[in-house]
Amino acid sequence: MAGPMWARWLFAALFAVLGVCCAVRLALVVRRQRHGAGTPDTETAHILMAAGMTAMFLPVATPVPPSWWASAFAVDAAWLGLRLARPRRDLRAPSAALLEHVVAAAVMAGMFAAMPSDALSGSGLDHAGHLSSTHEWFAVLGWLAVVYFLARTAWAAVQGFLPHRIEDAPDVVAGMTGSGAVVTRAAAALTRPLRLIMGVGMAYMLLTML
Repeated sequence: MAGPMWARWLFAALFAVLGVCCAVRLALVVRRQRHGAGTPDTETAHILMAAGMTAMFLPVATPVPPSWWASAFAVDAAWLGLRLARPRRDLRAPSAALLEHVVAAAVMAGMFAAMPSDALSGSGLDHAGHLSSTHEWFAVLGWLAVVYFLARTAWAAVQGFLPHRIEDAPDVVAGMTGSGAVVTRAAAALTRPLRLIMGVGMAYMLLTML
């Protein structure tokens, strides 16, 4: 992808930190064996997204080729799509979060699929941007995705001014006391900043690749 080097390092560091935080959340969710907005599936999707975004932004060679990333995100989108399609699910929550994950995973799969095979190996890093010049479909879908992620980011920012509530894993927090409750609440509170960073990062990445 294109863009100034400082921005790429900044986003890579942010997403690497987010990946670690999401791994901690996944461990907490599994430990409590709860279900709802913070399920192992969605937390795993967060980790995969953070890892993929880190690989995209890193201005150095990475060992995993784009085709592997594309396959991983395609499987992730298909699995979460099947979960979303289950009957008797409420689209307000947590299926709204599932839909967001499906869209993000599908976009990531498309971006990695459109990248040259050597785009992450070092030699092709300078040519990973402006994929719309070789993939016409990427330009159309890319701009639609930019609008979607900017809208989601704006909504997440607006929610920041609304009365605070823990959006993810409220049942995980319930009944916990002591340091465990503090850590769990901090992990749950990561949801809105995660959405903001993910939305801005996705929109910025797409713009540099169009």
